[in-house]
Amino acid sequence: MKTLCSYAACIGMALISCKADKEPPLKLEKLAVANQPASTLSTVVAYWKDNVTPITSINNYPGYNKQIMYTIGPITVEAGDVLSAHFQQQLNINSPVNVMAACLVVIGTNNAVKDQTSAGFVGFIAKASGSNISVPEEGSCEVLARNGSFQFTAPSNSIYINAVVYGGSTSSQAPNYTVPGGGELVAVLERGVTWYKASGMLLPKAPYRGGALKFSVPIDAPNKHVEFSVGPLSIPAGTMVDVRHHIEATAEVPNDGSHQRLGRSLIQGSSATATGGTTLLPASQSGITWGEHHSTMSPAAGNYYAAATSNVFFNSVLYAYGWTGQPLFIEGFGPNLYGDMFVELRESAPGNFFQQSTSAISELTATPQVLYSVGPMDIDPGQIVEVRYSAAFHPNAGQSTVLSRIIRTTSPTSTTGTVVQPFLARRFHNNYVYTNMVQTTADRNNGATTLTGQYYNVVAYRTTGPATCPVMTTWGEMEAVKR
Repeated sequence: MKTLCSYAACIGMALISCKADKEPPLKLEKLAVANQPASTLSTVVAYWKDNVTPITSINNYPGYNKQIMYTIGPITVEAGDVLSAHFQQQLNINSPVNVMAACLVVIGTNNAVKDQTSAGFVGFIAKASGSNISVPEEGSCEVLARNGSFQFTAPSNSIYINAVVYGGSTSSQAPNYTVPGGGELVAVLERGVTWYKASGMLLPKAPYRGGALKFSVPIDAPNKHVEFSVGPLSIPAGTMVDVRHHIEATAEVPNDGSHQRLGRSLIQGSSATATGGTTLLPASQSGITWGEHHSTMSPAAGNYYAAATSNVFFNSVLYAYGWTGQPLFIEGFGPNLYGDMFVELRESAPGNFFQQSTSAISELTATPQVLYSVGPMDIDPGQIVEVRYSAAFHPNAGQSTVLSRIIRTTSPTSTTGTVVQPFLARRFHNNYVYTNMVQTTADRNNGATTLTGQYYNVVAYRTTGPATCPVMTTWGEMEAVKR
């Protein structure tokens, strides 16, 4: 197999274009939060959104040419402050060969920091990771989506958050990615958050390509394996817990139609080895083929604790199905690359957490429909709401171009309203058996009055492909958390 560093870049056959509904450009928001409801333990300090990028294309050959797509800063932080961020970007390409798309979200002391080698590097919100785009299966659409958080150990008045994107190909003829509108980098700075980070990966290791050992998931589902664990923790009464997870999986399957499927969930358990307990993120599967080789996901989920709870462990749990010739490899926990898990504790109230754990529809069609909805809620002036969802699908034939967006509206069935996250397009294919959409963002009431009776809706539909695309109705969820 040809490789591009650790990324496979395999030969495809088709030239495929992808056209998504275009959203008008949004303005750059860099606004300090005013009138934020008081909290004795945690306070939102500031909120920013950058959705205007100077980047119109990304080089695939020569690859690994990192470009800063969005930047926020300079911002002022105190020691102990926690910064959370959300990055989304659709990439389009018409290519005869498979290519790699990767990204990271980095913190530095200037707006030129691209990674840990840059002068002024401070740390990562999301470490570098990527996916291959399999042209025959995925066509020309890829959505990069990352979320994460970082706690500062020292004060600074010159902090920048940079979303960095790069590509790669083994072919010198590969065209560049083009960058449509609709992307964003959203960040929230908070004070008084209790923050934890997983210290290492707990998975077994297996030889990778006959050489060095690499973390892996045995193909032995329904058996489950803990990847990351944070605990034991004691959670005070009235606490909102948010868990952010980042994973890149690698399938060393042959080029004969084989696949492997990664299953994953986030749970609260009673030990670092627990694979069952209170579910934060429902179990879901997504397939990886020879052409894709790498697949990256970055979900977030949470739970509100009305009563004090002790001896709590938060675990990312993995399992695998499919081709049994090799385990499913998980790219390792390194200082600069791949996976992470963060746990955040904040004082909150029962009315601040909203969740829908079953999708509102059983299949995607050509008509926009509400996939998930959470609410109703009242949003005070200046208040922040983090919105996130994870959805799973079982495409029944060929390619489907699927679009989704998040809106704020006054009805749980409305498909129009205030755009929180614009339409993003990706391609599904039945070769993967199951595939996912995972998105996160944060919204702010910029007005002077309270928004009453608000709902956040995920609106989704398909524009090409088979007549329907079934939804795995209990494999996903949507959450909204008022800060």
